[in-house]
Amino acid sequence: MKGGDYIIHIFIEKAKDIKCPEESTIDPMFQIECLNYNKYSSAKNNIGSTGTDVVWSEHIFIESSNVSKKEAE
Repeated sequence: MKGGDYIIHIFIEKAKDIKCPEESTIDPMFQIECLNYNKYSSAKNNIGSTGTDVVWSEHIFIESSNVSKKEAE
């Protein structure tokens, strides 16, 4: 890879078989760390202990200018 300007596109489709302790809920989300940026997906609220799939269908973009060759690799 070479240095320069980059746009990174991340598509979060879904998480499979999310589980949590019985009789409780969780609010899962994704954290993406890339090129010194932190991005977060939306949180899905009150997911129970059913071992279910959770759909995000969410696009996240990270734009960075003047990325060095070392950072790009």
